[in-house]
Amino acid sequence: NKFVVDCAILCAVTVVLQLLSTLLTNFFQFSLTLALIPVAVACIHYGPKCGMIVSASMGITLFAECMFGFDVGGGIMFALSPVKTFVGSALRVFLAACCVILLCTAAKRFKNKKWFPFVMSATLPVFNTGLFLVAFVTLFNPLMHEWANAAGATVMAYLFLVLVGVNFIIEVITCLVLCPAIIKALQNFKK
Repeated sequence: NKFVVDCAILCAVTVVLQLLSTLLTNFFQFSLTLALIPVAVACIHYGPKCGMIVSASMGITLFAECMFGFDVGGGIMFALSPVKTFVGSALRVFLAACCVILLCTAAKRFKNKKWFPFVMSATLPVFNTGLFLVAFVTLFNPLMHEWANAAGATVMAYLFLVLVGVNFIIEVITCLVLCPAIIKALQNFKK
């Protein structure tokens, strides 16, 4: 079945990109989540089932990185609370994808489809980052204050400038540039 093969390929690409993103984070001073690209393609082009499966593969990979200490910050969070780390990593990515899937379902009623891949591609990083902030602030509040104090910054400055600033901008730009192009190529290949 082509759908199963496509989902499996997107899952494999997602896992590789998530591992690569974490590896790149160790070299740069900011986090970069490249794995959102195949998740967005799965949600927008292939639909709810594929979107949920691919987002679950990203979330499980992210949680495994936290569990094994491959992601340094995630390893600290896992040591504090494995359950909260699961909610803040695996469940967060899955919920962000579900939000995009719901938006895609609602937006497919509109006749002008040219803007559709662009708008939907930008929503995944927005939901992902928003849910990360909510999870970090609510589940790991003392850790957030500790990291902000260690960096010599206020909590708000630390959250928006250190944790999500550059990462969020790069995620939105890469999703806006790459996802619509990939979706267009997939649609042309289908014809």
